[in-house]
Amino acid sequence: MNLEVRWVEDLLTLERERSISKAAEKRFISQSAFTRRIQQIEEMIGAEVIIRNNKNNIEFTDIGRILLVMSKNIEKQVEETAKLIKNIKNETESTIRLCVVHSLDSG
Repeated sequence: MNLEVRWVEDLLTLERERSISKAAEKRFISQSAFTRRIQQIEEMIGAEVIIRNNKNNIEFTDIGRILLVMSKNIEKQVEETAKLIKNIKNETESTIRLCVVHSLDSG
């Protein structure tokens, strides 16, 4: 299975917008391109992800809801990793290291 990160973002956007056309607009792609992406996900897993009642009312199938949970977990992990990296970067940038050479010359 080869899941693309953009599919995670697409699913999360579709859940928020509940409309293929609005989700496509938020993702800055055409509606047909967005629909193809959803179809690619469905082809990859071999099952429908959404129930297409009409373009204004999107519902997720049971499998689609499982993918949404996975997508939210991935999104959370990415956000936590970015936060961790930022904290580490800030710590290393704000650290001042001093080296002092001591001399015990009695002279």
